[in-house]
Amino acid sequence: MPNGMILPHNIVNLNIRKHYVFHTFAITIDALDKLRPKEDLAFLCDEIEAEWTAYDEEATKYWTGVRRHMALDIRKPDPQVRMHTTDLAHVMFDIRLLCPREQALSIEQRVTTRFLTRVQKRMDAAAVTKSDAP
Repeated sequence: MPNGMILPHNIVNLNIRKHYVFHTFAITIDALDKLRPKEDLAFLCDEIEAEWTAYDEEATKYWTGVRRHMALDIRKPDPQVRMHTTDLAHVMFDIRLLCPREQALSIEQRVTTRFLTRVQKRMDAAAVTKSDAP
């Protein structure tokens, strides 16, 4: 059955090869007061870029092959980090990168852990400062 009969848009499977996947994950913080949006967004971009540099050349070759094979003009494989708010007034960071399938979850865990540790340290420092105030 053609996609057009089920959905209003065609579906494109970008995971046609088994080695690399476009991995998407989100990190959500429940309150804006725990963040420094500009600094935290820059930190996440740097973290993702550090993960990406380990395999950017191979991932770009993969992307070129997918693009050629499918004859599609798909977006570049560069990592993307997007910050937005949710309906519940939480701040959400959406991260998307092309990475080896077997490393996707560990990359997500490393980046999430480093980011949340950074936010927690800042909150702990603020709590100490408040408790020292007269």
